[in-house]
Amino acid sequence: MSIKMLREHLCADQAKWQGEWPDDIREAVNGLIHKIDQHRPLGADGTHGDLHTPTCGCEGIPILLSVDASKDPMYLFKYI
Repeated sequence: MSIKMLREHLCADQAKWQGEWPDDIREAVNGLIHKIDQHRPLGADGTHGDLHTPTCGCEGIPILLSVDASKDPMYLFKYI
């Protein structure tokens, strides 16, 4: 499942079960959707378009930025 599909499923479930989820579950799902949006942002028209990030998953986009991991060993985990 792609990050796009995951976001779509979470949003669909959120709409379907609106008002029936406990607050902690609703907040967790909102948090996941927000985190996905940081990795794969959407424009005002609701499409990803050319709003690429190093972790958006689009073909031809470098997965990681050029960085010296020895200076920041936690760099890879910032995108998880």
